[in-house]
Amino acid sequence: MVSTGRARLARALAVGGIALASLSVGCRDVDGPAADEQTDPRLDAPFDARIAFTSTREGQSYIYVATVDGSQIRRLARGASPTWSPDGRWIAFNAPTGKFTELRVIGVDGAGERVVASPAGMSAWSPDGTKIVFSGDPYFATAGLFVVNPDGSGLTRLLSADFDDPPGNWLGYPAWSPDGKSIAFMRENSSMWWPIYVVNADGSSPRMLEADGRLLEPSWSPDGTMMAVGHLSLRIGTMNADGSGLHLYPPALAFEPDWSPDGRSLIFNAFASSVGDSVSKVGSRMRIYVLDRQTLAVRQLIPDAIAPKNPDYWDHEPVWLRSNKAPVPR
Repeated sequence: MVSTGRARLARALAVGGIALASLSVGCRDVDGPAADEQTDPRLDAPFDARIAFTSTREGQSYIYVATVDGSQIRRLARGASPTWSPDGRWIAFNAPTGKFTELRVIGVDGAGERVVASPAGMSAWSPDGTKIVFSGDPYFATAGLFVVNPDGSGLTRLLSADFDDPPGNWLGYPAWSPDGKSIAFMRENSSMWWPIYVVNADGSSPRMLEADGRLLEPSWSPDGTMMAVGHLSLRIGTMNADGSGLHLYPPALAFEPDWSPDGRSLIFNAFASSVGDSVSKVGSRMRIYVLDRQTLAVRQLIPDAIAPKNPDYWDHEPVWLRSNKAPVPR
């Protein structure tokens, strides 16, 4: 079962991960599950995709891409945790297999889906597009960070979860710096919260950015000088790349921030209550918003689905394509 939103963070509390020997890698094509009938007319027209996100609007977790204003949307494949290739042609994501998730890539036009590594967790592309870093699956015996080529070759473990004291149970939310030299990630262990670390891209010299576990879900700014982060106060913020200068923004119940290509805005997801919410007055429905960092103006970026199969669906895990060279899928 593919985890969603905060449930994905809850998975970090389960001991586990993946051992290198248990990984299977390759480039086999995948016949995905049959697509449900799509009733939203925004789902079919060709468009220039810039935003990727996960949604449960169809009852299960699927990867979608959208225009930057959210006016056009395409469903790609069943799965979660999307990440863009630097050229905008591919999406890496987690796909369910029953007992675990595997790392797959799919073309932004919905073609060419293939398995890259199995089992596998959350992922991020290197800035030059030659590598994908991914986390160990927390349902397995050991945890760590791994890199693999997009075609499934060259699997290497960068870091095990027990590199620091006390030993860790899980490494997740990897984020590759824009210069390709560093990878930020979260580390869970049995005696403390989830501190953010940075490690060199070759797996050497891991160092902790903040020790008390207030910060979650790191995302590098386009120029590499800052990170966007989630916060245990259920807000989003920014800080310097060395962990100093934390600044929190007003939106409440907000998670999983990512940067616009110009660094001016943050895209994120937040709980949104609405009339007829069947679970909570606070909001069981997650939606995607964009925050202007200068004016603090917030607006919903991905509009509500038309006739969703799941009324209390989540739109979440948004990621913004940094490149301006992406092709228009047809």
